[in-house]
Amino acid sequence: RMSSTTSNTNSNNDDDDDKDNTISLIIPTRDDMYDLGALLSTASSYPGSILLLDGDLGSGKTTLSRGFIQTLVSDDTLHVTSPTYLLCNTYPCGNNSNENENNN
Repeated sequence: RMSSTTSNTNSNNDDDDDKDNTISLIIPTRDDMYDLGALLSTASSYPGSILLLDGDLGSGKTTLSRGFIQTLVSDDTLHVTSPTYLLCNTYPCGNNSNENENNN
């Protein structure tokens, strides 16, 4: 059983208002967590997007990230690493992928 909590915080909100901006989900399987990541990538990504994840070890951050990134770049074979121990993961996306390869 995996769980996820998402919060949309606004600096103008007080603590009581933050409760209204929180969504708690129970994600029953890894496939469902992957599908949630895929759905989020189609609904909320744009160039320069930053995705911040917070969760206990084993809560599904890598699975959600894998669904998000593989769907975003249309490559279900792309190796997506765990976001837990890294400061920054970047992945080529769209027409900029050739440009990024040339700059490395």
